[in-house]
Amino acid sequence: MTDVILDYILQFPEEKQRIMLEIKEVIEEILPDATARIAWRMATYAVDKRDIIHFAAYKGWVSLSIGIDTMSYFRERLAAYTCTKSWFRLDFNAEVPIELIRDICVYNLIIGEDRNV
Repeated sequence: MTDVILDYILQFPEEKQRIMLEIKEVIEEILPDATARIAWRMATYAVDKRDIIHFAAYKGWVSLSIGIDTMSYFRERLAAYTCTKSWFRLDFNAEVPIELIRDICVYNLIIGEDRNV
């Protein structure tokens, strides 16, 4: 079976792959039964047809799309990041906030509304 998320990551230059591979690993550890696909040109993880988290690479950063309600819930922990109403970004040379990503996945899986992020 093809790993569509890995294929997505490998299309980028090597210096951009490290952070995406780490994000992928964290998500797949906390959501082992998630369905992985590319949606809206983003790596997407869903459980029971409900999107939990997305990430996408851009010129100088990776954006993690987590949903408006989730952004609000985690606003204090996200204060150090560039954010919009539904995503936050990590520069390619940034340290991956492993615990934050785990907590976001759990929140969206268990507490999040029945909605797509």
